[in-house]
Amino acid sequence: MNWSPTILIVDDEARMRTSLARLLRNTGYAPDQASGGKQACGLISEKSYDLLLLDLMMPDMGGLEVMEYVQSHSPKTLVIILTGFASAESAVDCLKKGAYDYLKKPFEVEELTRRVEHALDQKRLQIEEEELHLQRDYFQQLFENSPDAIVLLDAEDHILKVNRSFEKIFQYTSAEIEMHSLNEVIVPENMRSEADQLSQKAQSMGSVHTESRRRRKDGNLVDVSILGYPIQHKDRQIGVYGIYSDITQRKRSEEQLQGTLEKLRKAMGATISAMAATVEVRDPYTAGHQQRVANLARAIAQTIGLSDEEVDGIRMAGAIHDLGKITVPAEILSKPGRITDVEFSLIKTHPLIAYDILKEIDFPWPVADIVYQHHERLDGSGYPQGLSGDQICLEARILSVADSVEAIASHRPYRPALGLDTALEWITEKRDVFYDNRVVDACLKLFQENLFSFDSA
Repeated sequence: MNWSPTILIVDDEARMRTSLARLLRNTGYAPDQASGGKQACGLISEKSYDLLLLDLMMPDMGGLEVMEYVQSHSPKTLVIILTGFASAESAVDCLKKGAYDYLKKPFEVEELTRRVEHALDQKRLQIEEEELHLQRDYFQQLFENSPDAIVLLDAEDHILKVNRSFEKIFQYTSAEIEMHSLNEVIVPENMRSEADQLSQKAQSMGSVHTESRRRRKDGNLVDVSILGYPIQHKDRQIGVYGIYSDITQRKRSEEQLQGTLEKLRKAMGATISAMAATVEVRDPYTAGHQQRVANLARAIAQTIGLSDEEVDGIRMAGAIHDLGKITVPAEILSKPGRITDVEFSLIKTHPLIAYDILKEIDFPWPVADIVYQHHERLDGSGYPQGLSGDQICLEARILSVADSVEAIASHRPYRPALGLDTALEWITEKRDVFYDNRVVDACLKLFQENLFSFDSA
């Protein structure tokens, strides 16, 4: 405790005040001084003092009157009476009226020092006790008024104390469960092994946090978040401090949210499928191309180690990557012979058309950008933006490889199928030129190790 005692010397004799002040300063204190009772009362009204060294006989206001003032205005201040006109009766009278100690003038320096130190030790104990009471009341309020259920256990898992929130959540009164085993009271039988492991974990790790279900008095289960802290004393665990938060509403909200998300995913998937079908109705020769590309792109992304969310985004983008072809005349898409430069320039607009359609849709993935960039090439020779290197997002680089492999391997109106081997040779040849080397390696691994095929996807 960082405490600097405040001391007031009250004596009408200047020499005595000066001597006492010097003595106290030599022992490390910084006392104030008052030349009479009235001045002392004025100082006491403005400042709290721990100890008064008070002369009993003063002309303006006697020491007993000052003591009465102290008791009404600063009752925690200790008073040591100092007087040269003493008798046993006066000493007893002063002590009865509330003085802590009584010292007759003249006195030995050592005796005064001893009395002052004793009084200040007593004051220090009072302050420490008050702080302990304050802390106890503070933590008692926290304990009782916490919105979370709190339980104190002994080393054998017996309930020592629970708060009001515990009684409310689990429907037991304190009297019903104190000194009962916590496991027997609120843990379902089929979860007691789990609860024992939780307790052991708290002992070994210093704390534990988990979510589980616990049983109320009526037998119903409640979802709770559990925090457990061991209580240590002299390197020995003497109990456990447990906090239970009712998370029933949160769990219900999470389930509802999950259901809503699942419905949205299904609706989004149906929308994507409808978009894909729109393209394939106009271009029967590439029927199934988008889905096969989506399946291969997904497998490549998984092989590379992308997250499930990123894989879903790539799959969705792959399923509609040729959406922009709905604006390209059908006779060009299905033309059996070689297309002209003008016709190819129309086909090359399809990533931009798709981007313009998709950019206003609030997908949870960058679908519009992936589709926009899937014909870009690392060396900048692609279209429509002429992006290169890291300007092309990773998802588009994956889609680019999957699109090229499927297109080369499959039949097209202007040529027969060239086969999978030719497609793999092509991406190998153009590795680090058109295509990302990591993506090419992942694609080759899928086919070489028979981890993927268009027929089974």
